[in-house]
Amino acid sequence: MATADEIRQASNKKAEAQIQSFLEDPLALKTLYGRFKAARELGERLGYEWLERMSKVSVISAFITTRLNQITAFGHKQMRRVLPGYKIVLADPEEPAKPWQKLLIKRIESWLSTCGDWDQVNTKGAETYIRGLTFSKFLKLITRDSLVYDQAAFEILRDRHGRPVAFLPIAGDTIRINENNDGFVQVIEEIPRVSYELDEIGWCIRNPRTDLKSLGYGYPELELMIDILTSYLFGFEYNTRMFTNGMLASAILHISGPIPERKLNEFRNELAMVMTGVDNAHRIAILADPSEKSAVKLERLDDRERDMQYREWMNFLIKLMGAIFQIDPAEIGFNYGTEGTRAPVFQSNVESRVEVGKDKGLRPLLSDIEEWINTYLIRPRWPEFRFIFSGLSDEADDKRIDRLIKELRNFSTINEVRAELDKKPIPGPVGNLILNPSVLQAAQLVMMRGEDPMEFLGLRTPGSGETGEEGAATAEEQFGKESGGVDTTPAPPATASGESGGPQQASVAGEEEDESRRLIRALIEGASAKYKWSPEFKEAVTKMVETENPAGAFSFLLRLELGQTEVPGFEGEGRTRE
Repeated sequence: MATADEIRQASNKKAEAQIQSFLEDPLALKTLYGRFKAARELGERLGYEWLERMSKVSVISAFITTRLNQITAFGHKQMRRVLPGYKIVLADPEEPAKPWQKLLIKRIESWLSTCGDWDQVNTKGAETYIRGLTFSKFLKLITRDSLVYDQAAFEILRDRHGRPVAFLPIAGDTIRINENNDGFVQVIEEIPRVSYELDEIGWCIRNPRTDLKSLGYGYPELELMIDILTSYLFGFEYNTRMFTNGMLASAILHISGPIPERKLNEFRNELAMVMTGVDNAHRIAILADPSEKSAVKLERLDDRERDMQYREWMNFLIKLMGAIFQIDPAEIGFNYGTEGTRAPVFQSNVESRVEVGKDKGLRPLLSDIEEWINTYLIRPRWPEFRFIFSGLSDEADDKRIDRLIKELRNFSTINEVRAELDKKPIPGPVGNLILNPSVLQAAQLVMMRGEDPMEFLGLRTPGSGETGEEGAATAEEQFGKESGGVDTTPAPPATASGESGGPQQASVAGEEEDESRRLIRALIEGASAKYKWSPEFKEAVTKMVETENPAGAFSFLLRLELGQTEVPGFEGEGRTRE
């Protein structure tokens, strides 16, 4: 049986648990000048200078510039639901935002737009740099470093309570992990300049690895495509020399027969002026043979089939580089996929390929940036909130409208669709309706049985006489408030003597009938004022609903409101559907 001291020692041992695994190669040289890790300076990987030079190759530069332009569009607060941008939301999506949280969300979004509160920071010596700093520029700077080095960094400035007050992007290729793995060092010209605590630097790596020799650094895409980029540069240089080097003639012009020397020289000079390219490229050699019969023959020296192979090889290399960067070459203007073949019916067009390319490359990149912002800036100061990007889809207007129409006919209400279009909701029961033909037909069958279709559609609480969700305004209020000041309040029923008020002994059924008729008249008056019905059309509508029972009359007005029916003799008039 264990003693109390043994139990206490076991408990302390459990509380002081340590990582036992090796995270780095213990035999690898880890430090330079004994101050920091220098994985890229050890010769095992491409150095920062080589990565920078590779990023300036035309195709790579086009890939990076395209991604930077796409990222920049998200550097502003989202103004509309369909536009790209960023926003602050609650960490718990199911919890509704309280009024004070909504105010704080606006404060955080404003704080991000300027990269912090710089009035709380000593910016002496950096005023010019800070003055033009915005969140959009911040995203562009750290994204470029991430795509080139897979190593972006920004300095986090904190107040005396340890809360982030501002953040500043710094050159990612100058930051190293210190030898103790508990901070960072900024290195310029191989000399350590500044030391940082662990919480003073935002360390952004997209491609982490468990490789013991990685020493905590990233694995950039440029390092993955060394062989591919080298082959591309060789092919590019080969093609360039074809236009700048004239040592190899493109063809030989064989002229046979007795031709005077003076005429031959004149022809040779004229042909050289017309056919020779830059630096004597593609010049044509002329061979004269006076011993044969008069004839002219052109013998080509270049290989057209080899040129076709060269083009396919270069296209193949560009596709591989695009695959590694997770970007479709169509995004930079190289539309591959149908060269030399007839496109099948199911061949995706360029737009869909670009959209797929964004899903594969842009979405993961935005997700990584979200995680960096939340980890280093939002969560330490506002743990109940979360930073997200929104509005990534570049859906065309016509496709978007088609999608919304399909949703409206199946599972979305009118107000849900209007919310996506940034339009105000329609008050009353109409905005909460799903325009599903099957549901509307079922409502009509309910109406034919003399029941209330509004109760069937869930737009009126059974027995309450009110419509809408959560105590929404009645249909009278809906049309009355929007009627431009028209008094739609129904007059009380008159007695036989002309005095207002009904007999005390009126039946419940009669009162409900009168209430329904007053509601219908209020609907007609409100709709007439709101949609400017002509007197003739208003009279025709009134006559039609008087012949119906209350349920049928209300169903007719509802379908008229949705533009699903017409009044005979007034085709095309009175439709209120937007």
